Amino acid sequence: MNGPLNILHVQGSFDLGGKEARIVQLMNHWGSRARHTMLIGNAGMDHARAAIEPGIVVRFPEDAPSISGRPSLARMRAIAQYMRGFDLVLTYNWGAFDAVMARRLFGGPPLVHHEDGFNEDEAARLANLDA
Repeated sequence: MNGPLNILHVQGSFDLGGKEARIVQLMNHWGSRARHTMLIGNAGMDHARAAIEPGIVVRFPEDAPSISGRPSLARMRAIAQYMRGFDLVLTYNWGAFDAVMARRLFGGPPLVHHEDGFNEDEAARLANLDA
């Protein structure tokens, strides 16, 4: 492979907790060997980004397809198309499951899903079901 690995991370939130600390630790460890794009279902829940070391290439795009809301074939297709621009997709917990479904329905790059249990924002109700 030429150049850094282009990784898409998909998750419902990115506030500093267990999984976020592991993600940041890996990002900092990979350094210039990887570029990262973060898709977050709850855009305001991104406080873990402050723990990413300066110099790490990471984007938080605002023009990416939404990973939240009621599933539809059109939205799944848009997510799958977006994921095709990456070498690897890492998804985390229930908040990223639309990306998992999109990959299953329409294909795309390798995807690894991680389940850590529910986040605090989903203690009483799953966040993706509210839209």
